[in-house]
Amino acid sequence: MNNKSIFVRMIPALEYYNIANLMTTLTIVLNILIVYLLLQGDIKWALWLYPFVAIIDVFDGKIARWTNCTSEFGARLDSLCDAVSFSFMPAVIAFFLGFNHPMAIALVIINAVAGIWRLAYFDIVGLVKEGNKEFYIGTPTTRTAALFFIGLTMMGFFQEYIIIFFYIFFIVSPILMLINCKIEKVGLFAEFLYVLMPVSMILYWFVW
Repeated sequence: MNNKSIFVRMIPALEYYNIANLMTTLTIVLNILIVYLLLQGDIKWALWLYPFVAIIDVFDGKIARWTNCTSEFGARLDSLCDAVSFSFMPAVIAFFLGFNHPMAIALVIINAVAGIWRLAYFDIVGLVKEGNKEFYIGTPTTRTAALFFIGLTMMGFFQEYIIIFFYIFFIVSPILMLINCKIEKVGLFAEFLYVLMPVSMILYWFVW
């Protein structure tokens, strides 16, 4: 007798229903909400929601390990959601903030492609281990997205130069993601972002 519930028999993907995969799926919900707010002209709330996508991405994998529900499905789901959240969404946000002329479109396309390629490469290679330390090859898309939001927050003080910031980001970001350079998984760079992200989220309300 098949012990699976009627729902799983009807929708096989529900076999992987768990809190970690629900959190990963929530990033897509947030991204759709961000696009909706941008279309409504509510840029302030849209941008403020964006870092929550990165925060969820940091914790969904941890929760999967804590609850012993890691799976290949979860890893693939996470990668697909990351492609939307950190390769596509920065382009959408930049577009709504005026970075939408032909050269800008070319740069955001390059950045999006670089992000997708980096995610696909990571799915194959994974983390590189050296002793007790683990390293990424190239900068993770989550961290470039965090730098994007931190940069946006700082540009609240100099909004007339935001297009220059976008040029710099969308030129440098693909290089950071694809360059053959070891980035420590847990190190100063990660700690730097863990501190600056919440600070930026608070500061954002006062400068935008």
